[in-house]
Amino acid sequence: AGGSAPPAAGEVVPTFGRRVAISGDLLGLTEPDLNRVALYDVSGALPRKIGAFGRLGFRPGELHGPHGAAPAGDRIYVSDTFNHRIQVFDVAGLAEGRLPRLVHAFGNFGSAAGDLRAPHAAVAFSTDPALRDRVFVTDSRNDRLQAFDRAGRATGLVIGGKGAEEGKLDGPVGTAFDARGRVLYVAESGNRRVSAFDARSGAFLFAFGRDLLSPGGIAVAPSGTIYVTD
Repeated sequence: AGGSAPPAAGEVVPTFGRRVAISGDLLGLTEPDLNRVALYDVSGALPRKIGAFGRLGFRPGELHGPHGAAPAGDRIYVSDTFNHRIQVFDVAGLAEGRLPRLVHAFGNFGSAAGDLRAPHAAVAFSTDPALRDRVFVTDSRNDRLQAFDRAGRATGLVIGGKGAEEGKLDGPVGTAFDARGRVLYVAESGNRRVSAFDARSGAFLFAFGRDLLSPGGIAVAPSGTIYVTD
């Protein structure tokens, strides 16, 4: 498992509140101030809580301010923000009261390829057949996105980098794919906009919403409508 040492004494670790991510009939909710992940069944008229897990810590399986938990079948990918890593859990037995099993983790504190600094959003998965084995991670404090394979190996695709010009990112805190899984939209809290990229090549496409104050969550409806929390 990857990770890093705890923050230095006196360091302020800001959190950006709860995050939700939906895949099929499952919704993953993270509560960073409680270092907890909850999983819900949203197939019915009202969400039904399946279970919750998590405790503060820095060892494998423990969490520190998670921002985003993306379901993927019987697994859930947790953005373990202030441990600077992604942890993957098997949650098949959560409904029966069994604790999730840590499958693997990836990411270490740093700025080199494959390193992470405080990922502040759920990982994103594409529906494009060419990208279905990819995991797109919002590497927030490195001001970029990185693509990994499902085993946690960096693919070399890096999107963004610190800056205000087109194609650069400042404070990415949310991502969402279009219906085909080819366009990746990124909400930037620093540049106060949403930027769109080609998910296969990482090429910049366009940006919009430059009058936003502090964009955070982002989602794309099947119709193509883009919803942004400001």
